[in-house]
Amino acid sequence: MCRKGTKLEFLDEMRTDLMQNFREVLSKDKKGLSVSELCEETVKRPARRFYVSVLQAYKVVSKIRKGNLHELDRMASYRKEMFLEINRMVDECLTRYEYATKPLIFIVAHVLSNRAPRFYISAESMRQLYFANQKKRLCRKDTTSY
Repeated sequence: MCRKGTKLEFLDEMRTDLMQNFREVLSKDKKGLSVSELCEETVKRPARRFYVSVLQAYKVVSKIRKGNLHELDRMASYRKEMFLEINRMVDECLTRYEYATKPLIFIVAHVLSNRAPRFYISAESMRQLYFANQKKRLCRKDTTSY
């Protein structure tokens, strides 16, 4: 069990979502593509959610809104892109009357409850996940054959 607010909190959920999307990409007549190309296509598909906790997103968005971008500079490019997209969606919400008086954490929670426009991981990370998943499946087959 991962501690709430950590990067690993949603890892199993994200892996399941990624592999489901991978199978969908594969089933759409993409059988001639390499695993790397399939992974590239998979991470560009919409994700079921933003895989970050409300508290972590709130902390980062608060800093962005105050102009403190130092934390973003230390992040991997995909993670940085994710937080900038969350901030953009928060800005969009703030232009609507029903959100104008709501606390920022409420708006961040609302944004995170929506689908994410893509998976915010690299195609290489997806590729590693794919091969780890394949290895796990092979190990399961080996143990059930005894």
